[in-house]
Amino acid sequence: MVEKRLGALPVVAESLRRLDVAGVVDGVCPGGASAYLSHGQMVEALVANRLTSPAPLVRVGDWARTWAVEEVFGIEPDLLNDDRPARAVTPEQIVTHSLPTAPPKATDRRSFSGTATTQAEALPPDMLAAIVHGAIEAHRDPEVHRQALLREETGRQAIRARLARQSEPGRPPAQ
Repeated sequence: MVEKRLGALPVVAESLRRLDVAGVVDGVCPGGASAYLSHGQMVEALVANRLTSPAPLVRVGDWARTWAVEEVFGIEPDLLNDDRPARAVTPEQIVTHSLPTAPPKATDRRSFSGTATTQAEALPPDMLAAIVHGAIEAHRDPEVHRQALLREETGRQAIRARLARQSEPGRPPAQ
């Protein structure tokens, strides 16, 4: 009998499905799906990883083997082997930053057309953060962001006002 941890995975999976995280990610990252796993499915698995095992996003396949990821998300643990971010390193970045390369593993089942691989961790953390930030900013609509910030502030003000009213002396608690 194989035992796997379940924890909050079913709740996380249902929340991600209701939010359509995979659909949204796949909608803004078209063409990135492999025969095995879409970008959206990968993001859902990484979110589940962070929520159930808050540690750096490494050895995600090992985490998936000990947790019921295949049963809950339908994703084989071997497909979560951490290299999707690494494959995001461009040939220009490899040359510009003199990043180390290695030949792809012969046992790798995913599609790959290059002759060498590079790990994203080879980039200095501040450089990687800047690249990710730039990629996000390139797709972010400033007006939508401004409206979201405005809604958040309006919500905060409403909560503060309600808390202030509830804490007035002689006022009964809200029902």
